[in-house]
Amino acid sequence: MRNLRPMREDIFITFGNGSMARVEAVGDVVLEVPGSDIATLTLSDVYHVPEAKMNLFSIDRAVEKGLDVRFSRVSAAERHCYLEKDGQLVAKATSQAGVFGMTAYVAETAASAVEDPETWHRRFGHLGYDNLAKLVAGNMVTGMTTSAADFKSASEQACGTCITSKQHKVPRPSSESDSQKPLELVHTDVCGPLQVPSLGVKPIRRKSEVPAVTKEVINFLEKQSGHVMHDLLVLRSDIGTEYINKELQEYLASKGVMHQTTTRYTPEQNGAAERLNRTLMRRVRAMLGDSGLSKEMWAEAACTACYIRNRSPASGRDRTPWELFFGKKPDGHFVGYSAHTKGYRIALPSGKVIIASDVTFVETKGPSGSTPAKPKEPAMPDILRDALVPSEQEEPDNRQDSSGSGDSGDDGDGDEGPGDGQGAQGPGAPAQARNPARARAKPGDWWRSQPEIAAAAVIEEPLTYEEALSSEQADEWRQAMDEEIRSLHANQTWTTEPVPKGVRALPVKWVYKAKKDANGNIERFKARLVAKGFRQKEGVDFNEVFAPVSKYATLRALLAVAAVEDLEVHQVDIKTAFLNGILEEEVYIEQPTGYQEGGPGIGCHLHKALYGLKQAPRAWHTRLNEELTEMGFKPSTADPGLYFKDVPSGRMYLLVYVDDVLIAARSKADVEEVKGELLSKFEGTDLGEATFFLAMDISRDRAAGTIKLTQKRLTAQLVKSYGLDDCKSKTVPLSTSLQLTKADGEYLDKETYT
Repeated sequence: MRNLRPMREDIFITFGNGSMARVEAVGDVVLEVPGSDIATLTLSDVYHVPEAKMNLFSIDRAVEKGLDVRFSRVSAAERHCYLEKDGQLVAKATSQAGVFGMTAYVAETAASAVEDPETWHRRFGHLGYDNLAKLVAGNMVTGMTTSAADFKSASEQACGTCITSKQHKVPRPSSESDSQKPLELVHTDVCGPLQVPSLGVKPIRRKSEVPAVTKEVINFLEKQSGHVMHDLLVLRSDIGTEYINKELQEYLASKGVMHQTTTRYTPEQNGAAERLNRTLMRRVRAMLGDSGLSKEMWAEAACTACYIRNRSPASGRDRTPWELFFGKKPDGHFVGYSAHTKGYRIALPSGKVIIASDVTFVETKGPSGSTPAKPKEPAMPDILRDALVPSEQEEPDNRQDSSGSGDSGDDGDGDEGPGDGQGAQGPGAPAQARNPARARAKPGDWWRSQPEIAAAAVIEEPLTYEEALSSEQADEWRQAMDEEIRSLHANQTWTTEPVPKGVRALPVKWVYKAKKDANGNIERFKARLVAKGFRQKEGVDFNEVFAPVSKYATLRALLAVAAVEDLEVHQVDIKTAFLNGILEEEVYIEQPTGYQEGGPGIGCHLHKALYGLKQAPRAWHTRLNEELTEMGFKPSTADPGLYFKDVPSGRMYLLVYVDDVLIAARSKADVEEVKGELLSKFEGTDLGEATFFLAMDISRDRAAGTIKLTQKRLTAQLVKSYGLDDCKSKTVPLSTSLQLTKADGEYLDKETYT
C-alpha cells in the first residue's frame, strides 16, 4: 500500500462468521491487471485490516468512482464481471463457487519523483549537505541521483529544524589513540533514562542489564562482521557500576579484553561514545520535530538515526562506517529498516507496527492532526529552583556523598511529598507559597501534545496507585509501598478501627519518588503515604501549624565559628521525621489504597503525625524540642532552630533544619555522645563529618582554619542538564567598550583595569 495513513476513527468490518475487526489504516494500492487495457489500476482509500484473510473489492465503490460494471454468463457454472471506463477494459473477474475473483498484481514501487537536495537531507536524518556531497563524490553509496554539486550549492540553505534542534558545541580535543581495525577499540556508554516507552524497540529497564546487553552486542558484532573475538582488544567506558561489576569483568577477562575506564568527572576520556550519544539524540529531536511524530516514537527515531549514521560519512574517513566494518557499500535507496525483511516499519494508532514494502512517502507532510515540535529554551531545572527558592511544601533533599559514611541513599528527611514542612518557616525568610518545583503533568497527556524529547530525562513518577502498578517499574513501586507500610506499623502511627459517626476520615494518597544519588542516577524507589491535608478544617482537624526552622544566615555563622574555634562538625539525618510527632487532635484517615483491611466504615485512627497533615511540621518540632530540652539543650532567642548546651569542653551547638541536624563541639566525644542519644530516640543515620548540607558542599581545611560552602554538585548537574558537560572552556576577550562600575553605580578608572 502507498500513502498509508493511520485510521484515527474507529471503523469496524464484520465478517461472515459474525466476528469484527478494526480498520487500522487507509492507503492507496496500485495494481497491474492481466488483460487490462490500462497500464495500472489505482485504488484509493483502501482499508487495511490485518485480520482479513483475503482482499475484498467493492463493486458499489467502483460504481461510485465512475466505473461501468457488466456481467456476462459464460456457462451455468461460470460468470464474468467486467469493469470498464470510457469503453476500456479496466479489470475482469470470474465467479468461483458463487464468489467473483479477480487476478491482479501489486505494481512495482515507483521511484520517488522528489530527488532534490533538501529531500535527501531529510531522508538522511538531517545530515549536513557537505557530508551528502561526500557520499556522492566519494562513491560511498549507490542509488543517489542528486549530484555532489547540487548538494554543495544547497549547503548555504538554512534548515529551520537543524537550527532549532542542533546547538553548536565547543569541540573536544582529538583523541591520542586510534584503532586500526574493527573491534580493536570499542567505546560504550549508557544514555538515559528516557521517559516514554516506544514502539518496536525495548530499552533496558535497569542499568543492571548493561553487562548482559554488552555481551550480547559484542557477540552480535563478531558474528555479523566476521571479525574474530581476539580483534576486540579494549573496551572503554565510564566508571559507572553498570560497567564496574563482577559479571562484566569476568566476561571481559575470559575473552582477553582490556577494560579501560575514565577518571571521575572526565567524560571527555570516553568522548567517542559521549559524542555519538549526543549526535544520535540531536538527530532524534530533529526528526521528531520535523515529522511531528509524538514522543513515544523516540526509540524508532533513535534506531533510524543510528541506521543513517552508519551509512553517512565519518570524520577523517573516505568510507562510511558500514563499509569500513562490513567491507561493502550501502545502497542509498530506501529498502527498509526492518532487520529481517526488506520492508518499512509503519506504526498504526493501535500501537501495532507492521512491515510494508509498497509504501509511498509523502516527505513534505507530517501526520495529520499533529503539529511539528518547536524546540524551546529549557525551563529552569527543578534542582535550581529547589536550591534558590526554599519551599514550604517540600523538605530539602539532603544526601551524603558516596565517600562519606552512612547510607547515602537513605530516604529519611530528604523525601519530597505534599505537606512536608507545611507551616514551617523557610530559612532566612517567612514561608511563602510558590509553584511546586516538581509539578508534573499527567502521564499520557503532556508527551502526546508536545513532541519534543529530552536527550536524558528522568523516569516518570506515577501520580496514582493504578499508574504505579501499570508502569514498567511496577515491582519497584510495590516494594517501596510495602516498605512504607512496614515503617508506619513499626512506628505505631495508627490503629485500625471503625470511624466514629459524624467523623470524616481524611483521604490519603501515595506519592512516588525515584531517589537519585549524588551523580543523578536512580538509586532507589520511594513511596510515601500522604494525607490530603487540604481537606482539613481549622478548629476541627487542626489548630496551630507554625514550626520554625533554622536560617541560612545562622548556618553560615555557625560554620564560621566552627572554623575559627576548630570545632568538630557532624551531621545526623532523622528518618521519616514527621511520623515522630504526637498528635493532639483526634484525626482519622482512610485506609491506604492496596492495603485495606476489614469492611466499609473501617479507618485508621492516627496517634502520630503523617506527612500531608497541616499540623505535622509543628508536631515534629514540638516532639524534637521536648527531647532536646531533656538532653540539656536550649533554643536560641535569635533563631529557634539553633540550640546550645554548655559542657566541660566548652559550648556545643545543634542546628536543626526540619530533619537534618548539625552538631558542633570542641570535643569529638561530646559530639558522639549527643549523636548516640539522639539516634536512640529517633530512627536516623549518622552521616559523620558534615560534607553536604542543604544542597551545599562543605569542604574544610583545618590547617588553614577555613570552611568553604560550594555547590559543585548542583553546578555539575546544571551543566549536564544543558548538554555542556563535554565542552571545554574558552577564553573570550572582554569588550573594550565596557565601562565597569562599583556596586553604588560609581564608574571605575579604566586605566586600572587595562
